[in-house]
Amino acid sequence: MAEPLYLKYRPQKLAELVGQEMIARTLNNAIEMKRIGHAYFFTGPRGCGKTSSARILAKSVNCKNGSTADPCGICTNCVEIAQGISPDVIEIDAASHRTVEDAAQVIEKCHLAPQTAQHKIYIFDEVHMLSKEAFNSLLKTIEEPPNNVIFILATTEENKVPPTIVSRCQKFAFKTIETEPLLKRLNFVCEQENIKLTEKALLKIVKQSKGGLRDALSLLDQISILAPIGQLIEDKAVFDLFGAVSEEALEELLKALINYDKQKAWEITEDFLKAGQDTLQLQRNLIEFATDRLEKDIKENKASDHLIFIIDELMKAEYSLRTASQPILKLKTIILSLCIQNTNQVSSSPNQDFQAINNTNFNPDTEKQIQVLTQRVLHLEKILENSNKSYITQASTAPTNESKKVSTVKSESEKSKNSDPTEPTIQNPIRANSTDLNNFEEILQNLYLKLNPVTKALMQGGRVFISAIENDEAIFSIPTNLKTFFDKLNNPKKITDLEAAINEVLSKPIKIQFKLSDSNSPTNSSAPFNNSNFSSSPLPSLSSLNQSLSQKEEINSNLEEDKKKTELKPVQTPSDSLTPKTNNQIPPANTFKQAPNEKTISAASNSNQNIYFTDDSDIIQAAKKILGAKF
Repeated sequence: MAEPLYLKYRPQKLAELVGQEMIARTLNNAIEMKRIGHAYFFTGPRGCGKTSSARILAKSVNCKNGSTADPCGICTNCVEIAQGISPDVIEIDAASHRTVEDAAQVIEKCHLAPQTAQHKIYIFDEVHMLSKEAFNSLLKTIEEPPNNVIFILATTEENKVPPTIVSRCQKFAFKTIETEPLLKRLNFVCEQENIKLTEKALLKIVKQSKGGLRDALSLLDQISILAPIGQLIEDKAVFDLFGAVSEEALEELLKALINYDKQKAWEITEDFLKAGQDTLQLQRNLIEFATDRLEKDIKENKASDHLIFIIDELMKAEYSLRTASQPILKLKTIILSLCIQNTNQVSSSPNQDFQAINNTNFNPDTEKQIQVLTQRVLHLEKILENSNKSYITQASTAPTNESKKVSTVKSESEKSKNSDPTEPTIQNPIRANSTDLNNFEEILQNLYLKLNPVTKALMQGGRVFISAIENDEAIFSIPTNLKTFFDKLNNPKKITDLEAAINEVLSKPIKIQFKLSDSNSPTNSSAPFNNSNFSSSPLPSLSSLNQSLSQKEEINSNLEEDKKKTELKPVQTPSDSLTPKTNNQIPPANTFKQAPNEKTISAASNSNQNIYFTDDSDIIQAAKKILGAKF
């Protein structure tokens, strides 16, 4: 019987370990400095050298020539350890010796002196298979073993080993072997065994082994019999043995997917399936090939987002393909979906920024959300444009006769005189200073006309308001409960666009800075923005606010006229009618009441109350009740 290649070329010295240079150096230094530990914990994937390293360590400390990092390999101890028959190096398969009784035997025998070697070494392979009770019984012995006993625990599943065991050992994490050292080792074995393979076939073996030297040597051993010794083995034979698809066919399929060529992709897939190719294997080969292509593109700095999207979708569909009742049909739908998914983008967009967003490869659900958002933004833009047009029309046709001007100024002065000093005073935004908070709303409205729909929607959705304009810098504030909008707006590109727009509005250079604010109701915000009903609740315009203000001023002016025209008259009470009065008698103060005129009665009737005004404060309070708002 021929000896398998993975046994024939198993590392016999630390220098022969492949892809584990750091571990080899550490163990080599420990042996030379005579600082061998009492327990070691080797963890890592299969076929990367854990058990081989344990045997090499056992030979290094038990060699007849003394403790050395370069054991002779010919003495009795080295030969017995290499063959696995040494009485002082006990290899235990934890999968079949996992009970507490097996652990008790180890504890009992470890106290016996070694027969021929200097140290007694216990190698537990797949130690994670031990039961919880076995681990607990070994805990004390592993922590404090006899002076001549060394424990080596090897496992592929570190998470199943209790931390109390791991903490008492020196841990060495073995890694998968990289491509270059693995290729170098395979070339060496091929030279020794006179096996002729191309570089492409060797690379395929490396990929199939997934970084394990034992798996790679096993595959090489299998491939070596495809042709007589010394004869070149064709690449096609190697690919057929693995059930893999040729790279040329995969290249054509990937090209069809990138170009959205549904017919070509369908034909290539049909050819694969007619040739008897397994659906799951075909998908995995396509993922592997596309990943290699992406890695090459990244190195050349020309990686494609579309290629990344294809790989991601293929990986997501792997589970559904594995569990599908009709895998052939499922594979075809997966391939076709990759050709049509990204063609269902929004056909038109209002500006270039939004086109750039649409050109990004989103999944279908995200694209639907973008389409809905686009419609809402366009709807909001139209409403704002109509509102501003209406405001400009009203401003141009506003009455200019002198009497109305005087009345407006007078009502404003009376209002400011009698109103609560803590209440904000509404000023005319046209005459306000550019740094006045009452003018920031108009600045925002003019700014919205110059922004693209996406930025405008983000600002309105985030309830952005201007909190200050000082030293050529505008502070744009966002409530803290809308931090998502803050993160979207606070980036260099958005800030640059906003600065260009506000510079055009104010005709001077202004820098913009975004800040979070604890205030959820800014004084210069027209109205709270309702995120729950974005499509049907547009922001109120300046025209609606000015119309409301004009109505309030007109009613207030009428109340002032009523106050001046009204005369205080004594009202005769029933008791007064029975008592004669003299000219020197002065009626008490409470007998005077203000007689309401027709306008006052009309205003009072609207609020379903009988109101009599005795001073200015009563008038103001009545007006507040009638208007349902603060002056």
